[in-house]
Amino acid sequence: MIRYSPIIFLLSCQGSGSFGIDKGTSGTDTAGASDTDTDTDADTDTDTDTDTDVDTDTDITIGTADTGPAGPPPPIPPDWLVDCNGGGDFLTIQDAIDGAVSGDRIGLNPCTYLERIDFEGKALEIYGIDGPALTIIDGSMNGTVVNIENGEGLGTRIAGVTITGGDDDDDGSAIEVHEAHLELDDVILTGNGESNAVLYLNIAWVDLNNVQIFGNDVMDEGSAIWSDSGSLTIDNSDINCDNGANGIWHHNMLLLSDSIVQCASGYGMHDYHGEDSIRRSTVYGGLAGVYAYDKADLVDEPDSPTERMIIRNSHIIGGDIGADVRYMTGSFINSIFDGGDIGLYLLENDDSTWGTGNVYLNADCGVDSDLPFVSSYSAFWNNTTDACNSPVNAAVTTDPLFVAYPFDASVQVGSPLIDAGPPGVNFNDVDGTTNDIGIFGGGIPHF
Repeated sequence: MIRYSPIIFLLSCQGSGSFGIDKGTSGTDTAGASDTDTDTDADTDTDTDTDTDVDTDTDITIGTADTGPAGPPPPIPPDWLVDCNGGGDFLTIQDAIDGAVSGDRIGLNPCTYLERIDFEGKALEIYGIDGPALTIIDGSMNGTVVNIENGEGLGTRIAGVTITGGDDDDDGSAIEVHEAHLELDDVILTGNGESNAVLYLNIAWVDLNNVQIFGNDVMDEGSAIWSDSGSLTIDNSDINCDNGANGIWHHNMLLLSDSIVQCASGYGMHDYHGEDSIRRSTVYGGLAGVYAYDKADLVDEPDSPTERMIIRNSHIIGGDIGADVRYMTGSFINSIFDGGDIGLYLLENDDSTWGTGNVYLNADCGVDSDLPFVSSYSAFWNNTTDACNSPVNAAVTTDPLFVAYPFDASVQVGSPLIDAGPPGVNFNDVDGTTNDIGIFGGGIPHF
């Protein structure tokens, strides 16, 4: 059994011993220290470097043995500094964009910048030096705040800002990206006016990391994120549709990891014949947590031949249906499906669709599939009927003993989910024990 946070931390390691850092070429130090710099002792003694020798190299520590690796290098200064109070190269962000060339870095001093900006086809990095709480771009409800619509390439990046005051009934209020690339990092999209989407992406390749979308006026049929063609990667983010129809609507490849997506008024995620991989995330919708489908008459539509839904180590909750997946190929592994009517609904999916190590609960029907569905090592709890129309392998049918469901789906000591999942070594928990059923089971490094 293993309990872990659904976030992966990457740790850097050093080998044994002490290391000096030198800027010069390698050499030997006869004073007895463990560095390999090019200094020389002015004296001729053989002591342990406590003498008054003279170093001629340019290493970190002069006159004594190097004491270890240096700290992180100082931040790279921006090519252009914007300060609305007059302390930079430009007063406005747009003036800095006009004067920049692709590859430039534009730093923003803390300020509320009352403007709308256009990247003008340039791959630029624009970032708030002191982060989003102090660096705000406000469009004053005069249209989309940020436009990236002229083929901006890799390296186009916005970081450390809050974007607010956008207004666009047709497309995106905060940001529009068309036939371009964009990376958003440590960005808040809030306080934007009525729109079809807060973040509107059309033929775009976009990565989101540590992005928050909340407190916007999304139209009844709109989405917090609308993405058609290209690809969308979302990590460590929190997305709320407010009063819209979808947290995320997409028709492309989507990777969602370590994030929360919620839409109490509709679907958490709405996938129109795309490809999804949902990992270590919570997706909630008032209708369905996940609603994904291909066209019934075009199961292998040319623009997305796989139409695949992968849900792993995730919590999918819907007011009616947890996950509703149709005319696709599905893989459902170590996840929880919770829906008032149906936990997991499958309609005419490929016969290779399968599931293992899942929990289905709180539904009139835990699993409903019109075709045979292999769902091995599963747990069912508090359903009117565990499985409808398709038999499944129920390993556990007693109280799973969650710590505080739905807020904490880790298990208490003595839970029947412990070591009850698939026994193959490829499914083992990270500590090497047999897979625990539910979202905290399985070996995270495998995905």
